[in-house]
Amino acid sequence: MATPIRIKRSAVPDKRPQTTDLQVGELALNTYDAELVTLRDRSAVGIATEVVRIGAGVTVTNIIYVTKDGNDNNTGLKLGDAKGTVKAAIGIASDGDVVKVSAGVYVENNPIAIPKQVSLVGDSLREVTITPQNADQDLFYVGPGSMLQELTFSGTVNSGVSAIAFNPNKIEYGNQSPYIRFCTNKLTNSIGMKVDGSKSIGPFRSMVTDSYTQYNANGIGVSLSNEGYAQIVSMFTMNLDVGIAANSGGQCDVTNSNSSFGNFGMRADGVGRTKYTGIVTSSQVASKTDFVLDLNTPTFSVFDATYDGTTGLTTITTYTPHGLEVGMGVTLSKLGFTCSYGDYSHIFVSGISTGITVNTGAAYTAGAGTTYTASTGELVIDVGTAHGLSAATNLSAVSPTNYIPSTGIFNVTTNTNHGLSAGDFVKFEEGSFKFECSKDNRATQHDYPRISDPFYNKWLEVTPNSASSFTVNVGASSGGDYTHYFISATPNGIKKAINTIGIATGAITFTCSKDNYATLHPYPRTTDPAHNATLGIEAVTTNSFTVNVGTSTHDITPSGVNGYIFEVNEVIGITTFSTFVGPNKYPHNYVSGGSVKLDIIRPFDGQAVYFDGLFQQVQKINITNGGSGYTSIPLVTITDPSEPWGIKASGIAELTNGIVTAINIASNGRGFTSTQSVNVTIADPPSGTTATANAVMTDDYYLITKSTPLSSGISTVTVNQAVPYAVGVGSTVPFLKQSRILASSHSFEYIGTGVDPLTSLPSRGAVPIQDNEIDDRNGGITIFTSTDQTGNFRIGDGVIINQQDGTITGDSYTKSLFSTMTPFILALGGD
Repeated sequence: MATPIRIKRSAVPDKRPQTTDLQVGELALNTYDAELVTLRDRSAVGIATEVVRIGAGVTVTNIIYVTKDGNDNNTGLKLGDAKGTVKAAIGIASDGDVVKVSAGVYVENNPIAIPKQVSLVGDSLREVTITPQNADQDLFYVGPGSMLQELTFSGTVNSGVSAIAFNPNKIEYGNQSPYIRFCTNKLTNSIGMKVDGSKSIGPFRSMVTDSYTQYNANGIGVSLSNEGYAQIVSMFTMNLDVGIAANSGGQCDVTNSNSSFGNFGMRADGVGRTKYTGIVTSSQVASKTDFVLDLNTPTFSVFDATYDGTTGLTTITTYTPHGLEVGMGVTLSKLGFTCSYGDYSHIFVSGISTGITVNTGAAYTAGAGTTYTASTGELVIDVGTAHGLSAATNLSAVSPTNYIPSTGIFNVTTNTNHGLSAGDFVKFEEGSFKFECSKDNRATQHDYPRISDPFYNKWLEVTPNSASSFTVNVGASSGGDYTHYFISATPNGIKKAINTIGIATGAITFTCSKDNYATLHPYPRTTDPAHNATLGIEAVTTNSFTVNVGTSTHDITPSGVNGYIFEVNEVIGITTFSTFVGPNKYPHNYVSGGSVKLDIIRPFDGQAVYFDGLFQQVQKINITNGGSGYTSIPLVTITDPSEPWGIKASGIAELTNGIVTAINIASNGRGFTSTQSVNVTIADPPSGTTATANAVMTDDYYLITKSTPLSSGISTVTVNQAVPYAVGVGSTVPFLKQSRILASSHSFEYIGTGVDPLTSLPSRGAVPIQDNEIDDRNGGITIFTSTDQTGNFRIGDGVIINQQDGTITGDSYTKSLFSTMTPFILALGGD
């Protein structure tokens, strides 16, 4: 028997030989992992020798593999060590990772939450199928910047369940849209892509899709709600209840797409919630389109805030009633929080020679005993020799201490002679003063300084006024020129610096637990509070002195100058509301400060308004009983509107074999109130049964076409049609976002034939209903160009080109023909 060749081996999981254990090209085997390794030499290109795995592929760091023969206990970091389910792979993915799924059908425990900036990519659209285990749960939750590609979703779920949706359990700030590309949804009853704006934060509560086929019978292709937004390219829908549905202010752009079969093509329904309300500043007579509105809103100072980092929900209490409503957009500014982020251990490495300068003229070098405590902000500088410097002493303030917000001047009276000279420095301890303020009519007392105040933890240069008073400039109040009333001061709440120091940029070098002490970093850096700052010595030992360079503090909200970021989630009380600002893994504790303001930059196209009251018009008339015995078109009578400026609605009946089969609207009318009962009466036939019908009403909004930028809160807005009644000074004008679909080059084929793939076929007797191609309701609007199964081209309802007989019809075309062409024809006609 031949002697087997034995190579180096180990049975310890994940154990690999060192580079010194192998020669170049020599093999080693891990019998537990069933993996071969070898020593690779690439010194010719400047890379040192390294031990690499062979056979199953080299381990990677940003690609996670999923295969049908994989196992969830595997690392997923190479093809031969792949995960067995998509959910397991997604569970270990982080920003910048790609999860690659090999061919196969994967039955997954849904929902699967894809983290931000993670891509889920299949080998092939036709060969990678994801099937949900749970019919009552969404399949995928997506985050900012996540992507799905080359996947098919298959199975049956409950009505309203989505293939793709925002994560309702982790509402995140959306700085980049999720992207769905080259996918097919075959989940019966499902919503292919649910863009619910209430489950995302920020101005871009959106998703983007390209080549996403929807064959989810009886479902919805894309649902947009609560001001969610989507850009849709090359989406094909078949046998859906509704191809694209926008409601409660949802909007989307659709290009080069198709809706085939099913009940409805596109539906825009209603408006979003009130974003803000304008006040008419000058009266207008009837039939005007331009209105001058006061859109100025006050700024509310924050009294308290509670942040839940798990949910991302912040509850804010203002000093005075805020008047906010659910759905309003708000900007939040300068809320002072403390945060555990930054509380890292620092280890001293070295100090620059004479990097520490003192007001005495001396210079020192930080030595080995130097320490920094991030949680307290204390920097202890060990200079290794006796320095002879003095610690700070304390002073106490008494009345008539006062603060002038407009100038920032703070006049302090001390209970003893302070001994200060021009150029000396003092620091006020946190909360060392108590004031009442005119901004809440002196209802509460507040501490001063607070962590959000600009002079918090800063040494300030003084100007002595007398032996027992001095002045410092702490900065003008950004919250308004409110009168402050001194109440009391904490004993010894003022620190007087006997000696001060300055720390040169990079005077000290640390390593930090933030990166496991892997790198050196200089201190202070230009971004650190101690940079170019005068620091008072607060405590001393023989060879060291202590200065406070500040703890980790920050604002959790942007300034809001570029439009509202947050939306009111719940109005809890007249001074309290909640809003989602996004989750954070670090605990935050509110300290002080902050403001709230309704977000208004300028009114814009896409918003809907009404003046004082919301009126209605007749949208359509439904036949409830076609009657019988009609020999001629019967008269249709509709209840008159209640408003004197109103216009009667009218309709014309259609007959088929003596039965009323439809009533076409000739005039929608206007001036109906929401409480008015609108009846439809059809004249009696000569003999037989009288037909009956009812009116379907819709809200009558005016749409913003243009506006002027706000100037002192005033804007002139122009609406799309003349307001038929006089509007007085002080009239309220709520602004809402319109549900809107903008579709170009859209193809409708056999819409209205139903959701059953078999019975909806023309060969099975199915008859399309053109009115179901576009189904606008309650102020929603679809702006579109389209063709249908007969080749007819439509530019909305205004221009319709019939390809078969070559005619051009439509309301807009008819109006244009008579207003533009008739004078031209008359001019040519001579006498």
